[in-house]
Amino acid sequence: MKKRSSLELKKQILKHLSKHGETSLKMLEIKLKTNFKSIKIQCEDLSFFKLVELIRQDKNPNTGRPATLVKITNRGKEFI
Repeated sequence: MKKRSSLELKKQILKHLSKHGETSLKMLEIKLKTNFKSIKIQCEDLSFFKLVELIRQDKNPNTGRPATLVKITNRGKEFI
């Protein structure tokens, strides 16, 4: 399988968020079939450019564990 570039992965993250809304890092990992660290790094880069917003939760209502949600911003929607 061919390795994806970071730009391709960022585009896939933005497309997924525009279609499905707010999503956890773990769910992005599963849906985009890549590892957690890659997703986290790419989302932090997108957050730096204000294309996504990272929302840290102390306790996820579903699992009871800390989680980070990713939400696309208006700027991110325009970028796609």
